[in-house]
Amino acid sequence: MAWISGLAMLAWAADPVEAPPESPGIPQASVAKKRTKKDPFSPQALKKAMRLVVPAVERAAGRPFRTPPVVEIASNEAFGRILREETRLIYDAVHKDTPKELRERIIAEEQAGIGPGLLGKYAVFEDTLYLCEGNLRRAAIEGEVASLPDLVTVVLAHELVHALHDQYVDLAEMIRQLPDRDGLWAVSGTTEGLANWVEGRVAAELGLVKVHEKMNALQGWNDDGPQRAEAFRIWSHYGQGSRMMAYHFAEGGIDKVWEVAAQPPETTRGLFRPETWPARRSPPTLDYRMVLRGTEQFVTRGDWLTSISPLGEGPLWAEAYGAGEPGRVDAVLGRVNEAWSLEGVRPDRQAQIRILTFDSGEGAQEYLSLLRASDEGLAARLGSRLEREVNVQTRAFDQVPGDVAARRDSVVVGLSGTQLERYSAWVVRNNTMVVVLTENFRPGLRLGWAIEAVFDRLEAVRAGKTLAPAKSEPRR
Repeated sequence: MAWISGLAMLAWAADPVEAPPESPGIPQASVAKKRTKKDPFSPQALKKAMRLVVPAVERAAGRPFRTPPVVEIASNEAFGRILREETRLIYDAVHKDTPKELRERIIAEEQAGIGPGLLGKYAVFEDTLYLCEGNLRRAAIEGEVASLPDLVTVVLAHELVHALHDQYVDLAEMIRQLPDRDGLWAVSGTTEGLANWVEGRVAAELGLVKVHEKMNALQGWNDDGPQRAEAFRIWSHYGQGSRMMAYHFAEGGIDKVWEVAAQPPETTRGLFRPETWPARRSPPTLDYRMVLRGTEQFVTRGDWLTSISPLGEGPLWAEAYGAGEPGRVDAVLGRVNEAWSLEGVRPDRQAQIRILTFDSGEGAQEYLSLLRASDEGLAARLGSRLEREVNVQTRAFDQVPGDVAARRDSVVVGLSGTQLERYSAWVVRNNTMVVVLTENFRPGLRLGWAIEAVFDRLEAVRAGKTLAPAKSEPRR
């Protein structure tokens, strides 16, 4: 789970990076000896770039820096430390349903360093902006940016907005106050949207619009939206977040932008429908947290890192977007009454258990139809990217009774083990849909056990009964 203040490129994020001589992995003392004044990462060049970009960011953002920002070239050691600290901050906020000792164990087991797609990052606990030199050099080639210094300027602008934002709004405290993962998505869309929107205004002032656009393209999107379905999530933070800020600027100027930056939407609905800001969350009609708590044990027993959250429009859009019918997706999501999700993570697998209620059974079945079409398209694109066939089978799901019940298995042909295997099941009863999504393992009959357990617990709560924590004994 990434922190909200880094600029990441999606297009080549899965590819290995050949580190140049000035790679972040090289001791910085030896790198410094090789630097020249023309090197965009030399101290002189960075100072010159900051003298240009800092006032441009202040003009575009309509706010001055309260203290001078600091920029450094990143090292793997520094990034490992930063990511562990910020991962702990996020886990403590959105994984409250998981015991702290388990959260700490998982954080300690994670390998943290500079990912191949990360270009820059503002570290909230160090008030320092870090540039990832090796990745920036690679991005300049992949993005066909003729001038590496221009690319550095644009990335500096983006990260400087995060630094400016943090000087006016305590970003770490904002995360500590998050209620759940949907709130995290909304905050991330706000912070990255602000940074991308201001970055675009700085690029326009400095004559670097083409560089700004090429960086967006490396993430897989442009002003029209995602250019491929798998880029939807990153676009929803950077692209849709930028659209949201442009909307608020048109409505109320720069003061309105900063008002939203200080009080982000409470859910992803406010990110995708900015006209609803500052609407607050409505109290749930049922105790969905109690219904879902512990149901991950029906999928696989053991220690899970879990979070239970309202399921906002962000993830629902992301999953249905691949159907290629955004107007239909928008209409169907308007028919969702309530949606909640338990997300579980273990070192070798992931699972989600969801409850969605619609205005009618027809609405639930329409959404299921979109998911089927979207999943087929994503499987085809995944197979093309891996240059392997992805075997997708959809069939009736007869383990659990329902008005409509379907199961989808997605397996990459020719790869051993369970990596890149996805098993999903959807069951609709009246206007309620229960979903189990799994990755990297074969849950078998446990898909049905988990779904039936959720329906049983829903019926009990709707009947006014008090629920005990879910038991992990499988059904027979």
